[in-house]
Amino acid sequence: MPSARALSRCVQRKLESAYARITLNKTTTFFFLLALAHCLAQGIIQATLFSVDSAYTSLLDSIIDQTVIYTDPVTLAKKNIAPTNFTYLRGDRGNGDFSGFVLKMCNDIPFSGLPSDACIEVFADGDVPFPEGEAPVPVQLHTMQKYQLRPVYDKNTSLVIGVDILQNERPIRSSPVLTTQCTKVLDYPRQLLNNARREDLSFIFIQFWLFGVSVAAIMYDSIPHTLSVLFARALATGWSGYALWRTKHNSKVFETLFIGDNTPCRINLWDGWSQARVDAEIPDIILNCTALTLSCYLSWTLVKRYNQQSFKCMGPPQAIVKIYRFFMAVLVSLQLGTLFLVAAMGLWTDQMFNTAIGRTSQFIEVYEALIIGTTVLLLPWIALGWYAIRHERKVLMAIFLVIGFVFLGGWSSMFYSRVYAWSLVQWPFLFSMTVCSFVLIVASMILGVICWLNFNKGLSQYLRAEAILASSNFAPSVFKHDPDAVSQTSHDLAPSDPEKGASKANHNPSPSYGSDNPLPTYYLPTLHSYESNAPRF
Repeated sequence: MPSARALSRCVQRKLESAYARITLNKTTTFFFLLALAHCLAQGIIQATLFSVDSAYTSLLDSIIDQTVIYTDPVTLAKKNIAPTNFTYLRGDRGNGDFSGFVLKMCNDIPFSGLPSDACIEVFADGDVPFPEGEAPVPVQLHTMQKYQLRPVYDKNTSLVIGVDILQNERPIRSSPVLTTQCTKVLDYPRQLLNNARREDLSFIFIQFWLFGVSVAAIMYDSIPHTLSVLFARALATGWSGYALWRTKHNSKVFETLFIGDNTPCRINLWDGWSQARVDAEIPDIILNCTALTLSCYLSWTLVKRYNQQSFKCMGPPQAIVKIYRFFMAVLVSLQLGTLFLVAAMGLWTDQMFNTAIGRTSQFIEVYEALIIGTTVLLLPWIALGWYAIRHERKVLMAIFLVIGFVFLGGWSSMFYSRVYAWSLVQWPFLFSMTVCSFVLIVASMILGVICWLNFNKGLSQYLRAEAILASSNFAPSVFKHDPDAVSQTSHDLAPSDPEKGASKANHNPSPSYGSDNPLPTYYLPTLHSYESNAPRF
């Protein structure tokens, strides 16, 4: 068992190696610094958004928890919103026109065969649920500590009929501000804000993933890691623009539901929320656009350099380069697909166990089995795909494709679940993560099939020869591919005359394509005595 001193030396060598890689040149240094700075800045922004959403969610929870929605007719127990109840809004066209909207509360997923009593109408366009003559009361979150919440009881039934907002122990209005109907309406923004919190946490995880992949790209001169970071930044930038639009859109939705003269609440809780989010989302967009622009330049520079280093000892023909690019595309698709699939699984798991929608499902065990199976097989599946293509193993490639079809079949069958389909429709972020993961898994399998069809065409031999020559510090100028000299070399460097072949190879080495062997054959001078046959790659 290694001692603590030996372990310390090993860690020190690893750190020195990492530092040498990061500071290899200006491009790698700037690439690392950009990844680190962007990760920290994005982490702060997403943490700020999470704190804003959490504060307003806590406020809504405190209001809803103090309001009795109904009394059980059998036990006469006071009931709040049931754990299986959720709200949804119909009539939101996304263009600011909410005419004809209907807000409903359901205890099951709405569909054509749903019983008529499974959903009740909470509030609709044209309702007049509040007395005339009182204007909406603005309540900002940053001053919410000055206010207190107090339940209001019916004198005859002793039931809570609403919640008063107090300032200095005195009601700010003459009538209950938050009625039971208002509390039901408040359940809708609570659902939206809870989902927003989940998105904020997801993006914090994604930022650390991007930083880790960026470091791996530098450490291993990896083209797939570099491109994965670039594509992920592009998608994150697009989503940040959508998030800003959605914040402003949700502000209009909340204004329609809570601030208008004919709303059940007539209280403004949302100006502070929307302004706080916009104040964080605008820097988020600027930061993402800046990071994406810099990443495009740095990634392109690194990809060109890594591409040149991929065959630094051997100049492959274009056919091999084309196959190698398909191999790189498979790895990029697998890395990004893994990110989105893990994010989608985490979000769906949270939906199942921590939301009212998940509690309406009757197939939790099936969902759990699918998630556990995917989690167990995901990393071995990625490693299997890389190894099968890298070493051209047809059996392993077949297993890789079979597991991929199992993933696609299992998660595609989820669309037949009303709970899962409803969650995708109601939550765009979960829908986006799921669709991206599907597209990338399908892309990785299609590209994998293309690589399979190009097995035994020289890629594995090239990569193996490159690794051997690179480990021997073989000079690139000694082994140079000259396509124009192929036919001449095939005639001059005959296998039956290794001495002659070795002598000529020292002056004008180039690949030999024999008529009986379709694969490129290379004759290299040995470092010691010549064997009867020159080394072949």
